[in-house]
Amino acid sequence: MHMGGLAIIGEQAPANFKHIVFNNGAHDSVGGQPTAALGMDVLRIALACGYRTAEGAESADEIRANMAQLTRASGPAMLEIRVNKGARADLGRPKASPAENKRELMGFFGV
Repeated sequence: MHMGGLAIIGEQAPANFKHIVFNNGAHDSVGGQPTAALGMDVLRIALACGYRTAEGAESADEIRANMAQLTRASGPAMLEIRVNKGARADLGRPKASPAENKRELMGFFGV
């Protein structure tokens, strides 16, 4: 997703839009090249684009607390989760289709 998407989402202001960013500061899936994402305030950018709420998390406790807030928030709402670069050696390829992932995530949010 490019930054222009944030402005469009903010302008459209869908009340049911929940945006979760897993920020590792890299293009990990295509070689791990660094991005500028860790040096910028993604949350303030989202708010400036019209998001109603934007929270960040790094620890498991922060993720739990902010996921609870995200489920209650009116959108557009963002949660940025800072994660480490890299993946486990035994991490397999996804088995579920994108449509199945969408249904599962929407079920989590009660949609």
